[in-house]
Order: sequence, then C-alpha cells, then structure tokens
Amino acid sequence: MAAIKDGMQPLPSRFPAPFPSQKPRDKQRKETTRLTKNPPLLFANRLAATTNIPQDQGHDILVRQRRNRPVSPHLGIYRPQITWLASAFNRLTGSVLSGAFYIFGFGYLVQPLLGVHIFESSSLIAGFAAMPLWAKVPVKFTLSLFFTFHGFNG
Repeated sequence: MAAIKDGMQPLPSRFPAPFPSQKPRDKQRKETTRLTKNPPLLFANRLAATTNIPQDQGHDILVRQRRNRPVSPHLGIYRPQITWLASAFNRLTGSVLSGAFYIFGFGYLVQPLLGVHIFESSSLIAGFAAMPLWAKVPVKFTLSLFFTFHGFNG
C-alpha cells in the first residue's frame, strides 16, 4: 500500500477482513472435534418428573392446558390497510357477479320447462322500464360499480 501523505487516509482494501465474530477455519475445527469427543452433559439432570397416567386423564389435562393458553390476537391488533379492503371488495364483487350469472343462467335454462318467461329479453326490458327512477339509479350504479371494480382489479 502506498505511503500516507499529509494525513490522508488509505483507501479501503478490495477484500475486507472477516468479521470479528468469525473464527478461522482451523479454530472452528478444533472446537468441533473437542465437542464431539467430550459432549457436554446438557440433559444430565431432568427438571420435570414424569408419571404414567391413563389416556382419558391425559386428555383432560391437555384440555385444561389449552384453556389457559392465550388467544392469538388475530386481526384485532392490525390496522386495516387499503390492500386488504380492495382484496375483500374484489372477492365480494366477484362472488356477487358470479352468483347473479349462475342464477340468471339457471333461470334461463329452466324457464321453458316451467312455462315462465321472466328471463326473456323483452320481459326484462319491460320490467326495468316499469321501475321508478329512484329504483333504477341504484340498480344501475351497483351493477356498474361491481362490473367496473372487478374488471379493473382483476
């Protein structure tokens, strides 16, 4: 490395030194072989005593222990995020649109057998035209919102 002139710091090395916590390989090998030759007695003294009990009594103990466990906080501790709400609304709109499609399709296929003509285009148009304006606007808005949101959100 070049000599330091007028208090200038040397440039860092291209290959940095190992972290202080890292040990050279030969020291690691020595410790590993020492531990395998003389393993520490970690479980020499058991801190818990065991007894044989019937299975039904063991099940009762297990049930009592589970009652004392804390309940997971689940969603109560999390602040709602926009992605959660968008995902939930996307699922809701998809379910509503799918349900409406299946109901309409089933009704369209069954109406000739029942002799009812509710799902024909002319009867749907006439029924919608007979609705008052205060009922048409929310129906159109809801359907268009569901189609648009679900179509753009995927």
